[in-house]
Amino acid sequence: TNVVEKIAKAVGDLPHKLSPYHQLEEIHCPVVLLHGEDDPVISPEESRKLSLLLSKKQVPFLYRTSSAITHGDNLPI
Repeated sequence: TNVVEKIAKAVGDLPHKLSPYHQLEEIHCPVVLLHGEDDPVISPEESRKLSLLLSKKQVPFLYRTSSAITHGDNLPI
């Protein structure tokens, strides 16, 4: 418990600051969401939820999933 408390104190509100959800007010350009269907780290459902929020905020976006990518792929297929 002590280690977890130290980590939480060190991290502070960084996850909140880095979350795309909390940055939507600052987004003023088109967004592409490309998500691996079998992403072991973040569920594709999270990108789907983000796409709904982008739509609600009227931010232009493209949302696609693919079985050809996983988490962290950064090279063209």
